[in-house]
Amino acid sequence: SFCNASDVLGADLLDCSYSMPDRQLVRRVASQVEFHLSDENLAKDAFLLKHVQKNKMGFVSIKLLTSLKKVEYLTHDWWLTLYALQFSELLEVNEEGTKVRRWVPIPEPLLSIPPSKLLLAWELLPLEQDMLLLLQKNFIKTITRMFSPFGTIASIRILRPGRKLPSDVRKYTSDFPELLSKHCALVEYKSLGSASALRSLEDLGRQSCPRVIVNVSSPICIS
Repeated sequence: SFCNASDVLGADLLDCSYSMPDRQLVRRVASQVEFHLSDENLAKDAFLLKHVQKNKMGFVSIKLLTSLKKVEYLTHDWWLTLYALQFSELLEVNEEGTKVRRWVPIPEPLLSIPPSKLLLAWELLPLEQDMLLLLQKNFIKTITRMFSPFGTIASIRILRPGRKLPSDVRKYTSDFPELLSKHCALVEYKSLGSASALRSLEDLGRQSCPRVIVNVSSPICIS
């Protein structure tokens, strides 16, 4: 039973009604969680990266990790996940047995990636070209070419002054009055390609044209 593993988990964390889990299953669960918290996966997984960034010590809820699709395929039981994580050489469980983190700290470039993949841009071209371009049918293609090198784009919305803003965008106007007065592009990424892609995007924002804000929902202003 799990009671035989009391030296690993502590008797207060164990329910003696459990039977000892299959060793292969334990290894698979631990390996899957290790993958979820790897540099490779966190660079692509905005949802999980956001939860890692929330905790100053880098801990993530074991219940949350158990609910992830690939872990849930192996087990719905977060106690089994907790048990499996005790045998990982890459991960550390907190004293309460509720959260886990990596022994090796997450690289700073990964931690600096904004949890939101929403980008706001205006002054997309020099003023004399701006209005002409907005009248062209290939404007969306131009925006796509401009921002697709930095990651996989989920959607692009063109916002024009004088037009009613979508309800989900209105909440940003107090922080970004440009939404009311300038032609803007609101670009949402499925994922940013890498930390280096983010730095390239920041470099683009430091140019006089276009003006770019990354992570609209938690503003990082680049100007």
